Amino acid sequence: MLSPRQLPPPGHDSEPLAGYLPVRAVTRGMFWLVRAIPAGDTQAGMDAAIGPLKQIRMYPLEDPGRGAGQRFIDASGTVWDGIPRMDASFYAVLAQMVSEEPVLARDLAVMNMLRSLGIEPGQDFSPPPEVAAILDDAAAEAKAFLINQLVTATVPFYDGGHWFLPDATGLKTEFSY
Repeated sequence: MLSPRQLPPPGHDSEPLAGYLPVRAVTRGMFWLVRAIPAGDTQAGMDAAIGPLKQIRMYPLEDPGRGAGQRFIDASGTVWDGIPRMDASFYAVLAQMVSEEPVLARDLAVMNMLRSLGIEPGQDFSPPPEVAAILDDAAAEAKAFLINQLVTATVPFYDGGHWFLPDATGLKTEFSY
């Protein structure tokens, strides 16, 4: 019996092929991150840790052969800037994502708000200069608000500690830090 997370996507009622682990995605863009921990610091140890990871394939259910051309990016030792830009370029990135991904029922209210900014699926996003200036100001205001929240509305995870979650409810997880 498959768990709900392993069920095929809507429209696919068949059982998965033997040896396959189906993962339901509700977006078109999907990626996964895996961390390999080698038994030692030798090249052989590294190859033994990474080798099995390179056998993993992910591809659409409709085309099981597409996994053969999958790309693997080794990001070890690479600095990755994952900080969203808090200026007008944020909206261009958002517009690109909206154009690439399906609109889900849960997104409809937000999609209507984005439409008022000129962001909608299949449409180029090129606001006039006066709108771009307003969006830039809005992004700067949002950044200032978030920074203020981090400074004034956070509670250390542990008494006397410096780690905190970005909310003031004191939410705790089962993870140890």
